[in-house]
Amino acid sequence: SVTRASIALFSVAGTPLRAREAEEALMGMPADGADLDAVVDLAVQGVEPTSDVHATGAQRVHMARTLLRRALAASIEEAVSV
Repeated sequence: SVTRASIALFSVAGTPLRAREAEEALMGMPADGADLDAVVDLAVQGVEPTSDVHATGAQRVHMARTLLRRALAASIEEAVSV
């Protein structure tokens, strides 16, 4: 099961954000059966990034969701294979 987790989101606010609720939800989940979609939902809940010339707020949330899901899956895969 997951015993330690830290999740930070960048480029969705003026400063990096820790997703503490998502971290807590991930703790204790079975590593090979973690509900990553639920964790990602918690991580981006309430995040309302602004749009600028580089990306819209919606694009930033989409990228944060996608990259976080990939990072969690890769981290769990690595931890399970050790």
